[in-house]
Amino acid sequence: MKKHFLLTLFLFPAFLGAQDFAPYAQQVAKEWNITGSALAVIKNDSIVFVQGFGEKRNGSGLPVDGNTVFQIGSVSKSFTATLMAMLVDDGLVNWNDPVKWYLPDFALYDPWVTENLEVRDLFLHRSGLPGQAGTYIPCLGYDRDDVYRMLKFIPPANSVRTTYGYNNVMFIVAQKIIEALTGKSWEENLQERIFTPLGMHNTSTNESGFLAAAGGNTPHETTVREGKIHTVPMEGEEQALHWLTVIGPAGGINSTVTDMMQWCRLHLSNGVVDGDTLLSAAQMNYLHTGQLITSQTDTKTNIYAPCWFVEQNNRYRVWFHTGTTWG
Repeated sequence: MKKHFLLTLFLFPAFLGAQDFAPYAQQVAKEWNITGSALAVIKNDSIVFVQGFGEKRNGSGLPVDGNTVFQIGSVSKSFTATLMAMLVDDGLVNWNDPVKWYLPDFALYDPWVTENLEVRDLFLHRSGLPGQAGTYIPCLGYDRDDVYRMLKFIPPANSVRTTYGYNNVMFIVAQKIIEALTGKSWEENLQERIFTPLGMHNTSTNESGFLAAAGGNTPHETTVREGKIHTVPMEGEEQALHWLTVIGPAGGINSTVTDMMQWCRLHLSNGVVDGDTLLSAAQMNYLHTGQLITSQTDTKTNIYAPCWFVEQNNRYRVWFHTGTTWG
């Protein structure tokens, strides 16, 4: 099956040709008053379109291009899931292993769930926690270890594996498993096993990475007043970069649209890029297989795979993920 991955800011009609992408992107940016954006398209393992639109900061005159760094938000989840899949390939872990096997101090509110929650559950949002539980705790100044220790105080909203409840905090648990198995940080694993092999040289993690590479690219706040969209730059703590760092394994990667095309190539080619196998076809298939229905209508079904939404309608199937950060 031919796979279609969507990582861009815009949704664009399937019939658009390469020559049509720029006018369409400009139209969307104008309608939504988007300060700056970047768009790239890959087809048959080749990048057929890449272009930046607008500017990095309102009124700055600094143009956005294919190498402008953006925060990719929750698209970061697919990187953490891929790291775990690589460790499955290495024989260090299995998806259905209990989390407790690798993290003896792991604790949730319910003792049974504490003992029986499996590695795969971390990536499928089916731990039973309320949707977005604990997401904003870092805004109070807490770090990853603090959030990890607080998990046992959050009452569940549902039984484990019965309900989709999107959250970020379980990816801190996944990060700790990766670090326990490798003896290296989540950040080091990303650099060594994904960024460097794929040539993603302008991709980084966390607050420090964004500040070092942003080059004037600034988050913006959008409000609607008197029926008009207004966009203004966000400054200092308004950008919530500490929050971005704490929930890093769920949303803390910074990248460019050009680098992200290398990420797409990896997933479109079943784990093989330029002749090098980074991930087995079996594990790539696991990451792309939907396991939990998130929404359904008469014409469309959305299923969540390990960190990819899989949308199926009567015309095609598309794998995608959104990414939201402050600004």
